[in-house]
Amino acid sequence: MRQNFFGVSASVLLFLLLFMALKWPLLVAAVLSVGTYFGVYYLAKPKQKIGDVELEALANGEEMKALYDASITHLHAMASTARAIENPAIREKALALVATGNDIMAYLKAHPKAISPSRHFLEYYLKTGEKIITNYLSLKRGNVSSEKFLEIEAKTNESLVLLNGVYAKQRDGYYEDQISDLEIETELLEKTLKLGGDPE
Repeated sequence: MRQNFFGVSASVLLFLLLFMALKWPLLVAAVLSVGTYFGVYYLAKPKQKIGDVELEALANGEEMKALYDASITHLHAMASTARAIENPAIREKALALVATGNDIMAYLKAHPKAISPSRHFLEYYLKTGEKIITNYLSLKRGNVSSEKFLEIEAKTNESLVLLNGVYAKQRDGYYEDQISDLEIETELLEKTLKLGGDPE
């Protein structure tokens, strides 16, 4: 590790300077060198972040980072599985789910404080999306009887339609204030134009 290398290097150099060059007592030089190692090790240790925000700035930062990382892993697995689906209609819905999931994770990366309120979505709906897509592909590759698989395809299609709605609602919910502001501005603009005035 980089911080370990820097820590050892700094402590050895300080020990050589104090003990060998300046002839300080061995115990004093050793204690100061060990202290320097831990100080440099701590300072050189990279700060863990979600996006540009350090975990220390977040409530339950490490827990939120673990949840964020796990969600990214689930989304990548979902994307890989979705691309392997042969049925065009199912594949299209699965990839739409992945695209919306990417939008959500991009927002959470830029706004890590929104991860905690999004926990239920990430722990349930994101995993459910991955599970449905994975199960579908697994059953397809398992050569389930045609009659049974038609039923599975219908249920998978229905589930993906519902999930796409849930994912879209989750994503759009992050922008509710901006959407509301835009609607208000649009209404005011329309009224102003109808009255023949100039928008300020």
